[in-house]
Amino acid sequence: MPGCALLALVKGILMEDATQLGPGNGIKPSQAQPSAFDVMALDNLSNGLAKVAASLQGVDADAELEFRPQVIDAVMQFSRSRYELGRVLFQYREKWKADGAWLKACKVIACALKVSTRTLHRVIEDFVRTSPLPANVLEVFESEGLDPAAKRNEALVARVLEMLSWTDDAPGKKELTLAQAKEAVKLAKAFVDPRKHHPRLTEEERQVFELREHIRKGLQGVPPKQQMSVLRQALNEAAFLVLRMTTSFNLEVRPCCGTVTIDGQKRNAQHGRAA
Repeated sequence: MPGCALLALVKGILMEDATQLGPGNGIKPSQAQPSAFDVMALDNLSNGLAKVAASLQGVDADAELEFRPQVIDAVMQFSRSRYELGRVLFQYREKWKADGAWLKACKVIACALKVSTRTLHRVIEDFVRTSPLPANVLEVFESEGLDPAAKRNEALVARVLEMLSWTDDAPGKKELTLAQAKEAVKLAKAFVDPRKHHPRLTEEERQVFELREHIRKGLQGVPPKQQMSVLRQALNEAAFLVLRMTTSFNLEVRPCCGTVTIDGQKRNAQHGRAA
């Protein structure tokens, strides 16, 4: 598509009535209607990328030109999807063989978004962090209005990936059905903030649950035969450094399932604490 025709198409999309965007799009009507400066910024973006791309030749030049509309579209949608911008920039970066040329292109994009190039690098890093998520999990995130690359969802993404690692021994992405993906996100939400999703937890139950998770994570890399020894030594040191105790004491350990499940949900009364 010729450059002028592409720019005209982009402007047409930008000036589209905000009411046609549909409900639940995560953007206010006042934000959807761009100002003259926004259109000028897109002019500068398109022209700036074309100027930097002039140094490319052959297949590289063709690949950049073909991919450029996706970059412009992702920049337009940045307020709605950090993940999509990260995905597009990650792929766009691969079109530039010379690091110097990519840095120049990155500056042009950053200028259009009114952010620093460092911010764009973080956007790409956030996409890479979420890239192991299966396609159906990403679909669930999108249907619930959750941006997987947003900082506020970082803990949720980390929990989903951790849950998938429990049953996935093979490298690469784990395939999930849509129903499994919905359940995984639901359980991850409960873990990230059990009080929000399961308000029946008492303050003591929440504290025990969080401490229990710290212990589980801390022992993950310890060989099974050494776990009790490591745990015992950690308790010895915690008694002195945290509780300020200086005398020995006996602690009876009674293994039980507790009142909170592994994903932070309230356990049924009949399956509660062991007698």
